[in-house]
Amino acid sequence: MKPPLILYVTRAGKALAEKLAPFLQGEASRYSASEVEKAFCERRPIVFIGACGIIVRAIGPHLKHKSQDPPVVVTDERGQFVISLLAGHLGGANELAKKIASFLGATPVITTASDVQGTLALDLWLQEKGAVLRDWGTLKRLQSKLLEEGSLAVFLEAPLDFPLPEPLKRVEMPSQADLVLTYRNLSYPGPAFLLKALCLGMGFHDGERELYKKVTQTLQREGLSPAAVRCIATLDKRAQNPAFSEMARRLSAEALSFEREKLCQISAPSPSYAQKVLQIPGVAEPCALLAAEGGPLVLPKISFQGVTLAAAIHASFTFR
Repeated sequence: MKPPLILYVTRAGKALAEKLAPFLQGEASRYSASEVEKAFCERRPIVFIGACGIIVRAIGPHLKHKSQDPPVVVTDERGQFVISLLAGHLGGANELAKKIASFLGATPVITTASDVQGTLALDLWLQEKGAVLRDWGTLKRLQSKLLEEGSLAVFLEAPLDFPLPEPLKRVEMPSQADLVLTYRNLSYPGPAFLLKALCLGMGFHDGERELYKKVTQTLQREGLSPAAVRCIATLDKRAQNPAFSEMARRLSAEALSFEREKLCQISAPSPSYAQKVLQIPGVAEPCALLAAEGGPLVLPKISFQGVTLAAAIHASFTFR
């Protein structure tokens, strides 16, 4: 979270803002509509000291979506109550309000239903698990069902295997599930969310320029979602290729590289041309396994158009 902008209106508000600024490592400033607009453009948290109505009217024209809006917290001038006003879960306003309240000895005011009822905030949990959150309408319906019924049935696509929090109950078939968590491009009977769990290992020639196109098309043919890619990895001397860094950027994935000596420590399941040319057990599979930190392969090495590719699930998604 970025350092917050702490806005005040009166002299008493200024004193409280200046007290909060060093604690939050933020900036105290007199309230103005232009300051609010700037904070929204920068997606910077706002702590407003004053009446809720003032800041509600100010932020209204700038509201987009809870996945994009910055957190907004309001406190009265005496520091008695700290209200989480906007972006409570995904933006972190709830936690920011609690932090400020603890510092001031104030009462935090949290109104999100999951917090009031003491149940799981599904959007926040999915975000923490690395889910790709796009279908907000479905997510809202699932949260409502969780609040009303007290639990949700969840199917984990094998080899995904990690503990679920108490309100979520694991089931063995997608047809039994309220929610499917996967890394595959498949059709399911109910809502499915992708997890960024795939670690790709790849080998390619120096002059490769169409890596993103070739790899994503191949992933889709293999039933794997490019949107589920967490990281991509290759031999260190290939990582300088602009096509490799471009691919990482377009997939919003981490770019990793490994030295020859590191790859030699991994036993590649599939025979590799690299054994003869580079005297290493392979590139694609060892890179995928190293990037996955011990997670299992879900796509053994395949070769196409001058590229070798393998995919593994990161170990953090396969540990109970």
